[in-house]
Amino acid sequence: IAILSHGNDSYVIGSDCKHVYVNDMVDIFSAANCPYFRGKPKVFIIQACRGNDKQKGVPYGLPSKLDYDFDDDTQDESDLEQMIPDLSDFLFAYSTIPGYLCWRNHHTGSVFISTLVKAVRENAHEEHLADIFTEACGRVAEEYKRHGVYNQKPIVYKQMPQVVNQLRMKLFLRP
Repeated sequence: IAILSHGNDSYVIGSDCKHVYVNDMVDIFSAANCPYFRGKPKVFIIQACRGNDKQKGVPYGLPSKLDYDFDDDTQDESDLEQMIPDLSDFLFAYSTIPGYLCWRNHHTGSVFISTLVKAVRENAHEEHLADIFTEACGRVAEEYKRHGVYNQKPIVYKQMPQVVNQLRMKLFLRP
């Protein structure tokens, strides 16, 4: 499902100007509500602002070292039935992260959608969709910039798309 509209963090705006909540759309295709789609991949591409903030560009810096603490919470397999999570097998590609605007070129349209289409055309024959979406996000983040003014000083704004992967398997689009 591809949606190109205006919106905010939790909804997109329909052609009738009503709010359509993303969670409501997803719920329609959940394993509980749509049994024929159980275990089948469902892909949502959403080109819409998710807020009003603008992402500022910052120079590359040295990464800081992070320590991760992983808890080892395990469950005895004999207690589990053959089940899948209700909201499994979804892949989302959002044009921006929550709370932020997304940009478009007045001549070529959505920066995110045009980059995503190009990445799919170039890589669909060999890469799975989640990796293609991730590559498109990287291209938008690296290549696109918009100049503006903030506190009476020139500034560069950027756009960071978001991929949310809830797939349990790789999904290939074989042309």
